[in-house]
Amino acid sequence: MAGCLVAMMTTMHVFHASRVGAVLCTMAAGVVLTLTPVVASGGIAKAGFTCRRGASFERLPRGWAHQTAGCAQHTGGSFSVWSIATSWRYRADPHGPVAQMRRDRVLISVILNRPNGFPASSAHARLRGKHRLQLNAADQVASEKDAPTIPQYRFFRRVGCQYDLDLRVDFGRPHPTRAMKRQAQRALDALVLPRWPPRC
Repeated sequence: MAGCLVAMMTTMHVFHASRVGAVLCTMAAGVVLTLTPVVASGGIAKAGFTCRRGASFERLPRGWAHQTAGCAQHTGGSFSVWSIATSWRYRADPHGPVAQMRRDRVLISVILNRPNGFPASSAHARLRGKHRLQLNAADQVASEKDAPTIPQYRFFRRVGCQYDLDLRVDFGRPHPTRAMKRQAQRALDALVLPRWPPRC
């Protein structure tokens, strides 16, 4: 999925400059998605389908920024929306935000998925009421294949009858400092998840 995020952010960078064809992105599981060049802001319809609102952040730590990266329309009509928060002022990069990671930087990626057949049974824990994700209680801590020195903390949640949440926190060094972890937790506390029309 990291490659998909990179591809979509590259597409968004040139969307207003010219008409861009769809981008094929192969996920780790071998599923090929068509990433449609759309700007995901509040359900505006672009390129033939309506893009739902992505996650946002309120009161991020000083110096942080956030943006909606874009949408991907899956085969069968389901879709995903990507948003990111960075501890620096991210500028569009052909290789995505990971290419700009420094040892003191933190990247949070939020992917909202409504797959085909939703809401089929899910192994993801349900997120109820006022959400609060704790960095020290991540579901998984691993690293990206193309960035083995960058640790990634991942959360998987089912948000009501609306969508599945895939949230990832990347640090720019193998052993993040306490200050970096505190900032990441403040950013997680600032996460605002949108309401989508329920499907159940």
